[in-house]
Amino acid sequence: MRRLFVFMILCFTASLAQANDLTASITHVDATGFPVIEAMLQVYNDQPIDLTSKDFVVEENISKITEFTLVPQEFKHYLVLAIDRSSSIEPAMPDVKKAAAVLVESLAGEFEIAVVSFGSDIDIDHDFSTDKKSLIAAIGKIRPWGGTALFDALYDSCEELESKADLNDLKTVVCLTDGQDSTPSGKHQLSRRDRQEVSKYALDKNIRVINLGLGNDIDAQFLSGLASETGGWYLQTATSDQLAGLCDKLSKRLKLKKHYRLSYNSPIPATESPRRTLKVALTYNGLTAEGSRQYHTPSRVTALAVAAAELGKTLSLDDLLQHFGIAGPHRSILTGRLRLPATQPVHGLTLATFQGLSSVDCRQLINQAHQVIAEKHQQNFGTRKKFLDEHLNCVDQLLKEFYNKAEAPRIRVPESEKIARFIDFLNIRRQEVELLAKQAYEEYLIEFKTSLAELEYFEKTQIGGEKFNEEFFAINTASRTTALQQLSDRYVEQIAENQQKLREKFATSDEKSAPKDSSPDSSGSHLDISPPELPEIKTLD
Repeated sequence: MRRLFVFMILCFTASLAQANDLTASITHVDATGFPVIEAMLQVYNDQPIDLTSKDFVVEENISKITEFTLVPQEFKHYLVLAIDRSSSIEPAMPDVKKAAAVLVESLAGEFEIAVVSFGSDIDIDHDFSTDKKSLIAAIGKIRPWGGTALFDALYDSCEELESKADLNDLKTVVCLTDGQDSTPSGKHQLSRRDRQEVSKYALDKNIRVINLGLGNDIDAQFLSGLASETGGWYLQTATSDQLAGLCDKLSKRLKLKKHYRLSYNSPIPATESPRRTLKVALTYNGLTAEGSRQYHTPSRVTALAVAAAELGKTLSLDDLLQHFGIAGPHRSILTGRLRLPATQPVHGLTLATFQGLSSVDCRQLINQAHQVIAEKHQQNFGTRKKFLDEHLNCVDQLLKEFYNKAEAPRIRVPESEKIARFIDFLNIRRQEVELLAKQAYEEYLIEFKTSLAELEYFEKTQIGGEKFNEEFFAINTASRTTALQQLSDRYVEQIAENQQKLREKFATSDEKSAPKDSSPDSSGSHLDISPPELPEIKTLD
């Protein structure tokens, strides 16, 4: 039996230390702002990593999400170190204290740590703190006696975390024990709580539990099950001298965990598939990892979608805006014509600017021009993005506000119908802004690549020695014009379809109220459009 546990500790140690370990999981999905879905991702690699949206593939049910934002998250992290001090652990107590001190020494500062010890009762030996010296001193004062109130200790540790940490803080319990919940005689359960209560509370409060087992007389089934359910780990060793090494590896793993906020617009209508599965696939440095989690669309979203669909008559948008008291900037954003702000001209280089310059000076001139031109194109796009973000933020703010209105208790049917119809309008308007953002981004790419082509041609001819041909610039300009026209035609058609949908559902007494002549529209709840990664000008040695 002893050999079995030695083998188990070797396996767990190997799993913690294994090179190129990559895991990804979805810890939480928030659909309260539907159709905007937000999820928290947790990623681990045994080396520090910086991930971008390009490293992920996101799917909802079988629909691939092509546009989403991925933002790194920094959370405050609270940890309760729960130490078994029952009589049975007394021979190993020096090693237990050493292991606990290793964990505190490594994590305190990045984590707020509290120390709890348990035997026949539970003591809070040190409140949450980042003071390593004080925490380690408190651990040194722990004295073993009594039975093992394991369930109560875990439950109370979770309560300590819940009372201290805020909703978005990370919460972890690390429990070190050599036994199972029992009286000193070992015949009966000692705790008032039971294992089901512990598991439910930890899951409800989103608390991760990591259990470290020492010896052979352990409730391994409960400890490993609780760790697995809450997203933690269960480690076990037969000898106490292995504990410090385990805690060292554990602390390194905890510090390498990365968190990201994923947000996207659900592509599936509210009336379809109320139960959905969000899946992410991560590929990094030749490794792959996957995570998934189910969520349900809020029942009020489905009800509103059904109600809106049943309202067959045309409804005046003016009446809705007046009914809900929407005026001023909000009304202007919702009903005004969506036109992209004009861009400033971006001028490149001419052949005359290279007269009398050496190859070194030509190279420097081209590189300087590349930087200036890139900045001007980005400024043009930034102006348009700011304009679209203002519209999108306004629409999203109103969507959340009216979804909350829909959930108000004892709401009357006529009012519910008006809310449903206005939410329908907001979603259509949002689609228009998204179309316009896509067009703005694609125009930006075309303009930038056209300028880049000119600079690369000057490099080939003025530095690389190729023959200069003035026709290149006419061809390049014609190509740009054709690409922009094709882009405009494509988005004009899509916007026309969106506006037709609006006219079919809403009547208006003011021509300005219907976004008739909107220019093409754009993307994103918080527009996730960043400058393209285009190659820098290559220099010829």
